[in-house]
Amino acid sequence: MPYKTVRVKPAVFMTYKGVKVYHTYRDEDVDSSVSTYSYTLDPETDGDDNINFDIRELDTPNKELINGHPPYLSESNPEYRSADQATRDQWRKDWDLWHSGGEIKAIKAVIRSALQLGLLQLPDNED
Repeated sequence: MPYKTVRVKPAVFMTYKGVKVYHTYRDEDVDSSVSTYSYTLDPETDGDDNINFDIRELDTPNKELINGHPPYLSESNPEYRSADQATRDQWRKDWDLWHSGGEIKAIKAVIRSALQLGLLQLPDNED
């Protein structure tokens, strides 16, 4: 059956001082989930690693914010495995908070810092 691929503009993740930061998508497919840590300043990007950036690689003073989650809730994690039930319950609550907005706030803070420090530059779209 024939099909057609249509280019669509990525969704805006955030805007800071007039600079738009866009989501990137797994396999460059908007119907796939958005990438958690990869973003772009260029809505016309086609997955070019020179345009997209991974926030974990930005050298900002607050980059540790994105690692501020509680320990992984898995029996394969020795820290979790050895924790008492009260600690495990608290970590579950902390994970709920992290995934209900804490992670997004941390990501936005790191991107804002990178923009302030000039670590991210708007693409030069002149041909």
